[in-house]
Amino acid sequence: MIKMSLQDQLIQQIKQLDKKQAEELQFYLREITQQDTDEYSPQNFLYLQKLTSLCLRDFYTLDQQLRTNIRAGKKHVSLPREFTETNNSFPNIIERRRSRREYQTQPISLPQLSELLYYTYGATGKISLRGYRNYILRSAPSAGALYPINLSVIVNSVDTLSPGFYRYKVKEHALESIFLGDIRSPLVQAGLGQQFMATAAVVLVLSAVPERIIPRYGIRGYRYIYLDAGHIAQNAYLAAEYLNLGACDIGAFYDDAVHSVLGFDPEKEFVVLMITIGRV
Repeated sequence: MIKMSLQDQLIQQIKQLDKKQAEELQFYLREITQQDTDEYSPQNFLYLQKLTSLCLRDFYTLDQQLRTNIRAGKKHVSLPREFTETNNSFPNIIERRRSRREYQTQPISLPQLSELLYYTYGATGKISLRGYRNYILRSAPSAGALYPINLSVIVNSVDTLSPGFYRYKVKEHALESIFLGDIRSPLVQAGLGQQFMATAAVVLVLSAVPERIIPRYGIRGYRYIYLDAGHIAQNAYLAAEYLNLGACDIGAFYDDAVHSVLGFDPEKEFVVLMITIGRV
């Protein structure tokens, strides 16, 4: 089988567009190429995103297959709460922190994943707030303690845990399956071909729900969303180092493709950042 070049694949997909999609493609290309400046406006970024959607229609087909073939009912996985101590001191963890993209093939254990999630975004305390007697606080700070970020996990290789996409349930310190199945191939494609997303044991997914924070802070809430994501990501890095694992942020990906593969409605919840974790 002859492997097609990226250009040939793109041409083939463009040829398969229907008339309406072809007209959209022409419009977006014309608007972008007619600019007199090299600087892209917010509108042009929108056009580029639309182009991405048109040229990556296979993800939408795959997404439907995903729901038809491997989507499972909700599966609740309780995570162990007995944590082990390592010999890594805090100064040592800070000095060793690096973005690590090369991972061993061995899976991580469920206790390791449990500890990683707890230190990254786990429930660490309770206070009386906004009429709630036991309002949960987490290991990462959040503007107004509103926590607009959800933490989910793409499981590639974890002992005793089936591959699939899981939501981290903070209050219960548990995982709830969204769907089960191996999605490494479409995930790598959606991640601009970054192969270490497939060799990582897990990929943490940080997604934002604007409705939790925008009513209180208005448009400035979007700034707080990204600040929150940064706090959580740093926790994940330090927790990984503590557990002798490696971590790496993934900020380069096709938004529409990732949302399609994971089944997100970006009008309600959108992916901000992904973090690969694995043995090093």
